Amino acid sequence: MDIKQTIMQIKFNIEKYGFSNTVKKCCSKVFRVFVDVNKKEKEAYLKWIQNNEPTAEELEKQRKHKFKTNPKISIIVPMYKTKKEFFEELVESLLNQTYTNWELALADGSEEKNPELTEEEKDAIGEIGNIS
Repeated sequence: MDIKQTIMQIKFNIEKYGFSNTVKKCCSKVFRVFVDVNKKEKEAYLKWIQNNEPTAEELEKQRKHKFKTNPKISIIVPMYKTKKEFFEELVESLLNQTYTNWELALADGSEEKNPELTEEEKDAIGEIGNIS
């Protein structure tokens, strides 16, 4: 449908259904297209993950691999009133890496320690390397 046909269709819908209902209908169509595109992208990504994700054996092989040099990788993460779920995902992701020579430095700009975190997690932030 070209732009002239689209405009004529919108004018017709406004006259027949009113402005508000026409806007709702347009938004609904746009949302449907957006959802369909996202669904296709998600399906494509899941297929890519299936084809490219390493097996348990490959991950173990990566963990055992010895490099000629073994540089320490510093991961510096700024934090400000970080939600517990995001902090836990960060730590879990790092712990699941196959390269183990890394350090985590957290720069927490929050005025006070995050009340969502357990005392153990708050202590771990200090032990990991909290930068003020």
